[in-house]
Amino acid sequence: ISFVGLYLIPYALVNEKFELFFSIFDFIFVGLLCGLSVLAFIIQHQVDKYVCALLMSYGPQKKLKPLVYKNLHGHQNRNSKTSLMLVISSAFIVFSGCMIVLQESNISNYVIVMSGADIVFTSKTHSYALPEIEIRERLNTYHNYIVEDYTFVTWNIESNRDLPSTRKFKFGSLGADLSTMIANHLIGVEENFCNVAYCNEYLQISRISTKTRHDANFPRLSNNPSRLDPIAGMYYNYRRRFTNAQEYAQHIDVPPSTIISGTYESKAKQRALERRRRKINSTYWKHINLVVSTSMIEAAGIDENIALKVNANFERAHKQYYYARYAFSPLIVSKVPG
Repeated sequence: ISFVGLYLIPYALVNEKFELFFSIFDFIFVGLLCGLSVLAFIIQHQVDKYVCALLMSYGPQKKLKPLVYKNLHGHQNRNSKTSLMLVISSAFIVFSGCMIVLQESNISNYVIVMSGADIVFTSKTHSYALPEIEIRERLNTYHNYIVEDYTFVTWNIESNRDLPSTRKFKFGSLGADLSTMIANHLIGVEENFCNVAYCNEYLQISRISTKTRHDANFPRLSNNPSRLDPIAGMYYNYRRRFTNAQEYAQHIDVPPSTIISGTYESKAKQRALERRRRKINSTYWKHINLVVSTSMIEAAGIDENIALKVNANFERAHKQYYYARYAFSPLIVSKVPG
């Protein structure tokens, strides 16, 4: 009991292993029912005597009290087995009923989380993609009338047949080596994703960067202004670099200008060196805005306050090409609907 209560339960909570956490409590509940059944079996005979004494100590049934005592004593083993059977059967019925209700609720919530919205249309293959232009024209006709809002989400970009050269994406900290970076999927979403999906109910933000936490203009959920909107935040950070370059520059940490030191006597080589310096800094200005999962923190060694690196692997003419881009995820989420 000490091992379960002091180690397993805290371990399941800290590591977010909720399946193990609820399984432990299921076993505790079953053990509680079995323990109560055994306890009822032990004290059942004494309870029978007290109930008999209470009900047959007055009135015309008083003279039958010795006979009832004798019958209870003679059928003690049979009564004990019958009571044990009734208690276990009742406990099983109650437990099964609770589990059925719980499973019904879990399945309903699972379907809602996986679908992400009231109505979802999905193309089964890339060969028969959804006619996006026609759908947008039709939905815009009923926008704010029958259709409150709508959005589109891409497939995994590396699985798109229209981009046959794309093989995989790898993610890691800015200084990570390619061999230590973690392969993961990259999915494109529109800015109004949280206006359509059940973000208020099921979006879970686990970490927020310091700069984002103190940014009063960072987008928030339309139906709950107290919560940040990480999807719209990507577009917010992207536009900010064009609308207010001076303010945006304060949020970008570029390497020092002396990272490529020295000078050349040759003017041509010196100009090439200056172009190289500007090109290094331009990478930090043209970064990719991401929303990263919590599972990537330990796997890839990333954080909400540090720079990230995305490495795209392409194949062309049977040759491998790698393209690295600076990225940033000011919010890290543990659950996203859909």
